[in-house]
Amino acid sequence: MRFHLRITLRNSGSSPRRTVIAGGTAFEVADPFAGTQNLATTAPQVVVLQPGSTQVVIVDSWCLNEPLAPPYGTAMRATAFRYVGVGAGASQDDVWDDLRRRR
Repeated sequence: MRFHLRITLRNSGSSPRRTVIAGGTAFEVADPFAGTQNLATTAPQVVVLQPGSTQVVIVDSWCLNEPLAPPYGTAMRATAFRYVGVGAGASQDDVWDDLRRRR
């Protein structure tokens, strides 16, 4: 199972901007009652945005809430939290196994 985040980044400034999305960055569902999973990025992503530009970035992700529905097309927002339970080469099943062990 593969999941992705679709993130729109904008640089409204007058100089290039380097944006880093850290591996393991947790993204939460904007509507907490949606019944869908939160996501965490599988690896770091670096994007350089030119002045006045907008770019859509697709980031590989893991789902973090196994019993909930996959978040297809669900609005999400970045959090200050990071999931650090498994390495970048881990599978979705590895993540769920790790999270089950922590309960």
